[in-house]
Amino acid sequence: MHKPAAWQRRFYKSKAWQDCRALVWERQHGLCADCMERGEFTPIDEVHHLVELTEFNVCDPKVSLDPARCVGLCRNCHNRRHEKGYKKQDAPTRVWFDEQGRPMRKGVEL
Repeated sequence: MHKPAAWQRRFYKSKAWQDCRALVWERQHGLCADCMERGEFTPIDEVHHLVELTEFNVCDPKVSLDPARCVGLCRNCHNRRHEKGYKKQDAPTRVWFDEQGRPMRKGVEL
């Protein structure tokens, strides 16, 4: 496990991130999006940024603090997304949640 950089520690401890994280959690009713796609109901452990954060884009709230650019995942699914087994081109077929917390796929309510 890698040690987070100073900019990462500052960001993830910020109130702005905690508020964004809470919105994602609420939107998904505390359930992992990838597991729900497979019909499983697993609690969220982590909120994942769909656009990888860097020390350069972390200051852009459109990237770092937009709940629409984040997804709640269990630890296993989060790790999978960071491994080579996850294909970014598959992302549009995954389940996401709209503002009311309804599961969606490609903009269509499930």
